[in-house]
Amino acid sequence: MGSIRRRLSQADGGPKTVIATLSVRLLGRGLALLQAIVLARILGVEQFGIFTLAIAWTVVLHSIAVLGFDGLQARSVSIYEARGEAALLRGLLRRCDEITLLAAGATAGLGAVGAIIAVDPDYLAAILIGLPLVPLRSLTLLRQGALRGLHRAELSLSPTLVVYPGVLSLAALGFDLAGIELDARWAVALACLGAAAALAFSIAARHRHLALQIPAAEPRFSTREWLVATRPFAISGVIRAGTASVGLIALGVIGSAADAGELRVLLRGAELIGIVLAAVNTPLGPLIARHQALDEDASMRTAIRRGARTSLALSLPLGLALLLFSDQLFALFGDGFVGNRGVFAVLIVGSLFNAAIGPSMQVHLMTGEGAIAVRFTAVALALDLALCLALIPPFGLYGAAIAWSADLILANSLLAIHAWQRLAINLTPFGPLQRHPAEP
Repeated sequence: MGSIRRRLSQADGGPKTVIATLSVRLLGRGLALLQAIVLARILGVEQFGIFTLAIAWTVVLHSIAVLGFDGLQARSVSIYEARGEAALLRGLLRRCDEITLLAAGATAGLGAVGAIIAVDPDYLAAILIGLPLVPLRSLTLLRQGALRGLHRAELSLSPTLVVYPGVLSLAALGFDLAGIELDARWAVALACLGAAAALAFSIAARHRHLALQIPAAEPRFSTREWLVATRPFAISGVIRAGTASVGLIALGVIGSAADAGELRVLLRGAELIGIVLAAVNTPLGPLIARHQALDEDASMRTAIRRGARTSLALSLPLGLALLLFSDQLFALFGDGFVGNRGVFAVLIVGSLFNAAIGPSMQVHLMTGEGAIAVRFTAVALALDLALCLALIPPFGLYGAAIAWSADLILANSLLAIHAWQRLAINLTPFGPLQRHPAEP
């Protein structure tokens, strides 16, 4: 037990880890913003909207294909490493790769059939060109999950937040400077190039840190146990992807590609608030799992409170600054993007509420309460979809923004109430750390 505790102290997810993770998040958000600006200015509103729809389609597909194994690895690799179970750790990594590769191929095939049946012909070519993103991103997510479990939170973020947008932006700028006219189909092809570079980076990073931190061992498998344990992660991942994509896809189908492109730009701005929460959550998830495995409830609650307060304290001023300077921000995207301040304000409200509740999903997934968390987020996603269908026809962008924020507010409220009543954990930055037995 003493050696395990020493390992925990070396990867405590404390301020240094949060600062390092936040730095990568800031760089990644900056690159994502640059990518959106470059593509929006080169493609224009209509083609950028088609590109957005194609990427949103593949996001849902690769979230299904990864089967939640990325989240399972973040939790289980951390536990196996702390317990010195190298054989199980290496078996988990291998089995996840094998299953995910098969699932990605099947999901991409079904996605192609679904697109041919349901999607407007104007969007179809871009979606089909983007299908290689499904296996590329699925395998990348697995390696990111393993790196998180190895306490390399900041490194785990680099493939998707730094490498992918960096390569895509440079490639698009190169084509533009060479005088080659880009449309949505070319942009999606360049996205596949960026995803391939991200996968290569993640392969090298995971290989290096496995060699440094985990002794060689013959893999040992517990496939049935892993398949059961990954269910809440799988469903949660699909729901998160749905939350991110349902408004974009609904706008493209019910409204227009131009509306979808404008919503993507507005969401890029609102997502800047999520930098802090994501930076806190990335190292916090494995830390919660380890504290729970060692019955360190007080330390777990303290870490959760610290994360919630950090998230809110930094998110509030960022949200206000984004609202104040929204006109200047959206002017960067080109003439076709009006940057509707009212729609942006609705998205900001949802993002700030999400930041205020703190690591709600992480706490449930890492403490074995993933099943109930999935139910809550599924209810919120159903509300999101219903509001999209009801509000987009009469209100357009406003309807999609209201649906997106309502999803976040409902899901986080339900998770916070359940954590207080069932886990005796206060997820908010205020009040007591835990509920005492006599309290309701």
